[in-house]
Amino acid sequence: MRHSDRGSPPVSALRPAGTVPPSAPVTTMATDRVSSYDDLLRLLQDDGVLHQADRATRTVRIPTERGAFRGQLLMRWLDHEGVLQLIQSLPFGVSTTRAVAYLDAQNLLNHALVLSGFELHPARRVPYYRRTLQLAPRSWLLADEVRWWFGVTVRVAAELCPHLQAVAEGALQPAGLLAAAEREITRVWEP
Repeated sequence: MRHSDRGSPPVSALRPAGTVPPSAPVTTMATDRVSSYDDLLRLLQDDGVLHQADRATRTVRIPTERGAFRGQLLMRWLDHEGVLQLIQSLPFGVSTTRAVAYLDAQNLLNHALVLSGFELHPARRVPYYRRTLQLAPRSWLLADEVRWWFGVTVRVAAELCPHLQAVAEGALQPAGLLAAAEREITRVWEP
């Protein structure tokens, strides 16, 4: 997502330092708030983000890339639950013969990460990385928070994908995952 022209830094410039993402004062204009599915669509449109919306399911699909990584991010607006989910696909599948090893590796990785979220769809055996943003207690998110979490979600998935894919393909054993991915685990916050 590109940054707004209102002076906020681009996603790549935002780095957590043990705090929540930078945000505007409480007096932020209503247009900077994302409190509905329509607000989310407006933000994507205003930022020029290529996307495919599905109003019936209240989802948005966004093609993503970071270096050699290519995938798709699904945004799910869940009114009743009061959350926005960001689900970044990983571009490989996991065979039934490698599923146990993959799940072991995924569990090790999730335990090591500050922001765990790697999962495997149980029926399709397709891996993904999911972040869930709660709208409470304000009942809205700042546009910059949505931008920031979008960038973090894509970055974490892209940086760790090669190691998880190596496990899925049998080129790396689960026990070796953390050592192989140590550099990426410690720098997922870097732009």
